[in-house]
Amino acid sequence: MAKLVINPTSATKKEIPIVTRVISIGRDPSNDLVLSDSMVSRRHAILEHRDNQYILRDNNSSNGTMVNGDRVDIEKPLRDGDLVAIGSSRLLFQLDERDLRQALAHPHVVIGSDGSALAPYGEMAAGKPHPRSYGTFPRVLGEYVREQRILPLVQAIHKMTGMPAARLGLTDRGLVRTGFAADLVLFGLERLRDRATNRWPHAYPFENYPHEYPEGIDWVLVNGTMAVEEGKATGALAGRVLRHANRN
Repeated sequence: MAKLVINPTSATKKEIPIVTRVISIGRDPSNDLVLSDSMVSRRHAILEHRDNQYILRDNNSSNGTMVNGDRVDIEKPLRDGDLVAIGSSRLLFQLDERDLRQALAHPHVVIGSDGSALAPYGEMAAGKPHPRSYGTFPRVLGEYVREQRILPLVQAIHKMTGMPAARLGLTDRGLVRTGFAADLVLFGLERLRDRATNRWPHAYPFENYPHEYPEGIDWVLVNGTMAVEEGKATGALAGRVLRHANRN
């Protein structure tokens, strides 16, 4: 079960479990979630559980709806940790940790970041990315493998490499095998920690999510070329676009 945390940095923060398929948000008392704020429209927004996603839709409100500092034009799928701004209220969207642990341990679930290619410098440091772009894999290995022991290390690595490669039909990726691309990562499990987090409190309208690399990853080879050496990026650009293979 997902939830909304209303004004999460306030002493009066309130958690609202999402128990229905649709939640109406606005100033009018008839809404499921009432925000008493003159900047909030009477029927401001709708949060709907649809197609296994939570979709936030703005109802053509007067002052708009923001997610992580970006205006919602019509609707936007929410991800765990997204921060919604409606008027002066802040709504933190969170998935239930129990659901996440159960999903991670399921034998058919693969692990991916759903993130972007970013860097903490230059043009790729622009914007307000979700922490998943930097921290998904270190988070799984550090928190759910090392600390909580939700799944063993070998299984977690396979869910990040061989399983998604096979599912996408990438026949020369995902395994350490002769003839396969040398995409290799050397890390220290006891030192591994994700550092990309949503820092509180936010400055208005929004403070950027920090662009921070994880700790504990010492060496990375991409297509056999050293991309990270002793924890530092080498500047090598050895990656290439991977096309989904036709498996019919």
